[in-house]
Amino acid sequence: MEQYLLYVAISCATIASPGPGVILSITNALRYGVVGAIPSILGLAIGVLCVA
Repeated sequence: MEQYLLYVAISCATIASPGPGVILSITNALRYGVVGAIPSILGLAIGVLCVA
């Protein structure tokens, strides 16, 4: 049971933290606006689709 609680804690921390793709999308949105962030958002979505 102790290992399970550690697993749940690490899983929650991993899910809550943004990955590099999300940070890139946020940076592009702040620099270039929503229209400028669309290519990075689509690229991230296509990459996740390929992995899935």
